[in-house]
Amino acid sequence: MDADVEFTGKRIVQSPDLPFTDLYTHLILNDGQLSLEPLRFGVAGGKLDADIRLDGRNKPLQGRAKLSARNFKLKQL
Repeated sequence: MDADVEFTGKRIVQSPDLPFTDLYTHLILNDGQLSLEPLRFGVAGGKLDADIRLDGRNKPLQGRAKLSARNFKLKQL
């Protein structure tokens, strides 16, 4: 199965104490390779920006992630 999906969410509540805000991602699944480029969201008063790739064509699964986190309020985590 292949997929090309863009998703935007204003507020996602997994835990009432730590909601995700302003989520955006572009997910592509192609021939066993998954990418979320970019993956962006707000949490704990800060922002996380990431590019994530997973390659499931071989065993073990291989992946890479590039993350940038800014302005988190650590007490909220």
